[in-house]
Amino acid sequence: MDAQILCTLLAQRLDPEYHRLSGLEVVWLNEDKVPDENSFYDTPENRAIVADVIANYDTLAAAYLESLKPIYADLRRAEYPPVADYLDGIVKGDQLQIDKYIADCLAVKAKYPKT
Repeated sequence: MDAQILCTLLAQRLDPEYHRLSGLEVVWLNEDKVPDENSFYDTPENRAIVADVIANYDTLAAAYLESLKPIYADLRRAEYPPVADYLDGIVKGDQLQIDKYIADCLAVKAKYPKT
């Protein structure tokens, strides 16, 4: 179990201002953001949320990591040649430059197909 991922998963369901992780243990904080065994936030409901996140960690972590993956459009956008190259070719009437731009775009599309 990765502590950073666990912290992120918990923060999606619990206010991160009032808990932190010490290793893989949840430490509840008081209103002054100080560890406190009698914290108002150490409730059965919040402990149940922590238990649920830990029990379902593998599924939740996999979904979280999948959400971080860029989609094909982001990958394409990062690799497409600058549109200025295409426009420059049009203005100059340079068909080789235009064809190269189109070929470069098609290569990016082939590298990152729609999924």
